Amino acid sequence: ENGLNKSAIFRGTINNGRFLWTGFGIDDLVGGKEDNLEFQGFIKSTIDWMDTKPDVRLANFTDQFLSPLILTIKYNNALEPGIIDVLQSKKFTSHLIVDPTVKISKEILSRFNGDEIILDLSNFNLRDKYFSNSIKKYLDALKLEYGLDIETILVDQFVIDSIDERYLREFNFDKVLVHSQVCGLPEIGDNGLMYIAFADNQKYPKSNNEIQFFNYTPKINCEENTEDDLLADLNLFSSQNYNFISLSAARDWWIIKNNLKCEIKYLLENSIELFVSNNNSVEVNNIKLFLNAGRSSMPKNVSITSNNKLLDYDYENSSGAIAINLDKLYP
Repeated sequence: ENGLNKSAIFRGTINNGRFLWTGFGIDDLVGGKEDNLEFQGFIKSTIDWMDTKPDVRLANFTDQFLSPLILTIKYNNALEPGIIDVLQSKKFTSHLIVDPTVKISKEILSRFNGDEIILDLSNFNLRDKYFSNSIKKYLDALKLEYGLDIETILVDQFVIDSIDERYLREFNFDKVLVHSQVCGLPEIGDNGLMYIAFADNQKYPKSNNEIQFFNYTPKINCEENTEDDLLADLNLFSSQNYNFISLSAARDWWIIKNNLKCEIKYLLENSIELFVSNNNSVEVNNIKLFLNAGRSSMPKNVSITSNNKLLDYDYENSSGAIAINLDKLYP
């Protein structure tokens, strides 16, 4: 506060950054040689502290999870391939909800990856042997004909209340959408399954404390172009800073946010030892670890290893950090 008329120097941290703030009157610097040396030493030690201490952090997807929206499209005969192409050209990641009892256009399926397809099992009794065999045949056919591995299912709450998740894991599902009246944040089960409340009747309040769904059901209407209305709505949400994300990104973000930890264990003259722990019950893959070595220019001859095995890495020019690619982080 200016009214105090006192010199001050503050240093501290905000998130991953460090700051130095100093304020003083000119009279405070008029002193003897010892005062000047003391002041210079204080400034230098603070700059050294800001510049050389390394930081380590995991990719955290923070910017993508402010007001997140997941776009889903309910498959029916009114869905045209063109609308999928337009969505992809506009960088809107869409997910296709399909019913195993409905024959799906090959042209439509070719527009999606396995992790973008949601298998709607709301009307299936998963414990029934007949239904289980039907689901397995459907999954095998998709794998054989299109090379698609389905990772996500949509079910009613009673299924979750009555079934062992190990049974779901036998089908290689790792994401479960559960019909709900309200949105929420994901939950990770003991076997690594991620559960997300699926509610498509929301008014889309801005929040980073829930993941919301924008669900589109194609309609045949000769008088109106409903696809134009869809794009208008999506563009409006984007202009209001809603973020359209994928289910896979949501799962990765939640795992990292809650169950991965990293820290610097040892600092030597020419080496740094990092410790990364995976507190999930399942293996985690495709993780980026950012190391800011605290220097204005990074050394060119860096060697990064884990258990004597070389790791892949690259430089992040904007921050000067090293981005280390981690894979197969066991529980």
